[in-house]
Amino acid sequence: TVLSVFKYTFLAFGIVLLITVIALVTIYQYKKNLTVIVVESEPTVDETTPLISE
Repeated sequence: TVLSVFKYTFLAFGIVLLITVIALVTIYQYKKNLTVIVVESEPTVDETTPLISE
């Protein structure tokens, strides 16, 4: 029973890790696209420049 519990725990951890990676990639792509839109629509705003560079 210990082996089956370990197997399901490892499986659950793998699923959570996979979902986390997918979520991070999705958020990164969304922020990158959003940054591009902001740069294209408001290139003269100086206050947003430090936020974009970070």
